[in-house]
Amino acid sequence: MEPAFIVVWGAALLAIAILLVVVVVILQRTSRPTALTADEHRGFKPFKHALLFHREDQSVRSTAQGQVIIRIPGDAWDIGWQTDPIRLEVNEEDPGSVDLPPEWRDAKVLTAFTLSGYRMTEMGTDIGIERFAAPIDVILTTAERDQGLRCGTRTDSSWALAPTTTITVDELPGMDLLAERGWVAVSVTRLGRICLIKLPAASSPVARRVMLQVSALD
Repeated sequence: MEPAFIVVWGAALLAIAILLVVVVVILQRTSRPTALTADEHRGFKPFKHALLFHREDQSVRSTAQGQVIIRIPGDAWDIGWQTDPIRLEVNEEDPGSVDLPPEWRDAKVLTAFTLSGYRMTEMGTDIGIERFAAPIDVILTTAERDQGLRCGTRTDSSWALAPTTTITVDELPGMDLLAERGWVAVSVTRLGRICLIKLPAASSPVARRVMLQVSALD
């Protein structure tokens, strides 16, 4: 019986040793840094931010660093979902991924984002918002305060300049950062891709062509 007892204990200890080795290997693998994305290889680390809105006369929210500010008026809630909170997701994109039209080739893309909105129903189901009942204001900010800042929005086929919206700092309580940064505001009813661009000097041919498009929109 004693030899058998020794064999059983030996097998048990061997199994424990193998199990410990497996655990150590798994921990080493999971502790290794994940592979860098293409954006991270280029030094670009996009952020994702979720903004929560409740229906009120003017509901204003901002991303952590103030790159994107959203204002949703009370009448933007459709009559069928006026009691539902709205979650608006802001996903930053690499400015280098924005394929501007050829006539804008000298314009500089400063920031780019994909915006998406969801109704948060009482049943716990999130429903995507295809269109708001009234325009909401999207403000893109930048450290650059030079002239020539405009917003582009992505249509089904290409990028287009969006008409600017006149907003004063007083209309956005708590958003004093607008006094320290360059910014442009646009009003939209549909969400999607949006970018902040800086047009070249007004004397350049490219700027004249783009500003003709701007005049037609404003």
